[in-house]
Amino acid sequence: MPPFTFQTLAREALISAAINSAFSFLFVFLLFRQLATIPASEIVKDSLVQTALVAFFSAAIPSLIARSKYKLAVKVWPILLVSLLAAIILALVMQSVHGMVFNAGSIVNLGFAQFVGFKLIYVFVLSIVVTPSALLALVKVASKNQAHQSQCA
Repeated sequence: MPPFTFQTLAREALISAAINSAFSFLFVFLLFRQLATIPASEIVKDSLVQTALVAFFSAAIPSLIARSKYKLAVKVWPILLVSLLAAIILALVMQSVHGMVFNAGSIVNLGFAQFVGFKLIYVFVLSIVVTPSALLALVKVASKNQAHQSQCA
């Protein structure tokens, strides 16, 4: 089994968080740089897409790399399918959370700098949570697959 120590999981999560944060910053800059303020309704809508993409890439890419690196007995398509389903579910949940937070706080809009800061912190935390969770799930599935293959042999 792969040596997924705390340090390994932390390193993979930090790498994922850094890459996702860089891409998020790029998209925020390209899409919103001309706006002085961003309406809360747009932030909530954007959270759906952002959460789905970040969750998918935070789960799928590290899992596919670990699968290859450690030669784990897991096919590619289940990794992609589970990553996609998790991303969709998490995006829907977090869009509701964003809506409640902005409504409960009576936040009408954010300035561009506040918006960038909010998104970068959100993406960083999301990546830090999703990546190790996906890797631990991958190891669990791989060990079950390996046990099943041993029984069938």
